[in-house]
Amino acid sequence: LVCCVGEASCDSYKCPDNMVHKEASECPGGECVCAGANCTEADESTCCQSKATCSELLCPHTMFRLEPPGNCRGKTCSNDDIHTCCKNKAECSNLTCPVGWKHREADIFCANDTCTE
Repeated sequence: LVCCVGEASCDSYKCPDNMVHKEASECPGGECVCAGANCTEADESTCCQSKATCSELLCPHTMFRLEPPGNCRGKTCSNDDIHTCCKNKAECSNLTCPVGWKHREADIFCANDTCTE
């Protein structure tokens, strides 16, 4: 068409690091498009949405959540984000017990990655 230009797809817009592209089903008409022939910063809210924060993810009992919580890779957290959001707890067996004390029989983990007592 001589007089018209197509709208740019949101796929051509680079979302900021703390955001991800919206899925087509989340956009009007099932297609995420920018306002003009090229996507600009003004199209960010049309094309992108915030990533979920790690505070939404439950770490396994052998791990603790990193603080401050970062972001998951998508708009929701999944098990794929565990190593982004959580860190392994230290095992009590790594702590030297004081004289007169001994390690418990069970595998016990400290509160974070360093055992202090």
